Amino acid sequence: MNTIIGCDAHRRYSIFAVFDTSTLSVEQVRVNHQPGAIKQFLSEFPEGTPVALETVGNYYWIVDEIELAGCVPQLAHAAKAKVIMGNVNKTDKLDAKGLATLVHLGSLPTVWLPPGEIRDERELHRTRMALSKVRTALKNRILATLAKYALNTTEHADVFVGKGRAWLDPPPGDWPLPRSGTCSARQHHAADRHPRRTHSTAHPAFTRHAAFEDHPGCG
Repeated sequence: MNTIIGCDAHRRYSIFAVFDTSTLSVEQVRVNHQPGAIKQFLSEFPEGTPVALETVGNYYWIVDEIELAGCVPQLAHAAKAKVIMGNVNKTDKLDAKGLATLVHLGSLPTVWLPPGEIRDERELHRTRMALSKVRTALKNRILATLAKYALNTTEHADVFVGKGRAWLDPPPGDWPLPRSGTCSARQHHAADRHPRRTHSTAHPAFTRHAAFEDHPGCG
């Protein structure tokens, strides 16, 4: 195979370095991000052409278009690749060329690239984690507000579930909870529903992939 491609992806565009292994020449091409643009560009190259890109936050759709074009995406560990390339001046063109060069030399530090269906499903777990952090922050704020006004109960071990939740959220006027505490409690009740819904959707999805838990950080 005479062509290797490196991709330096950004939010609105990507720089592709087309490396010709027979002549050692490199052609730099900028592709603005829009649906189908990357697929159209890469369709000009032979099927199975390797395309290296770093682990940036928006790589999902880029990988999808690389695969639709018949090329083979190779996901590089961004920090390790930067060290190996050793570029003093960091530019888009140097990064794209560096990735293609590492593939040519067989020294690209790759990481596991999940299949498309798993890429979508693992976002459910990431969403649940993010919503759980919001819920925990609201719980801490409510507990801090209760402590400021010496409002506590010895009858309930947890004021966020069961009878404790009923104590925390009584009918209006039953006890002097500050307005800030009331707002935080309402926000918590709303935030508490979303992680549960996300978990009920995500759990069956992951049980379909028995080998998924074998990958570090993905179980």
